[in-house]
Amino acid sequence: MESISTYTAFEGDKLVCKGDLPDVISPLSRQWEWLASQSSVMASDMKGYEDALRALYRKDQKSFNLHIGEGSPDVKAHALRLAKPVFEGSAK
Repeated sequence: MESISTYTAFEGDKLVCKGDLPDVISPLSRQWEWLASQSSVMASDMKGYEDALRALYRKDQKSFNLHIGEGSPDVKAHALRLAKPVFEGSAK
């Protein structure tokens, strides 16, 4: 059986082996820089994340809204959209 890491390509109507690919492909430095800049919008990096999560499990919408208030507007909007079914019918 041919190795799954072997790179093959068509040349005309023939399938030609071009060699083996490395087992690990690392992003370029500019891609690492972009990834590092993205961490600032992750919910788990937000101040109050753990308290907001606890409020979600308690179905405490007022506390949840308070703790996600300082987050990125996009992440906050997404969290509210995901949490909506939890709080529907909740009296808190």
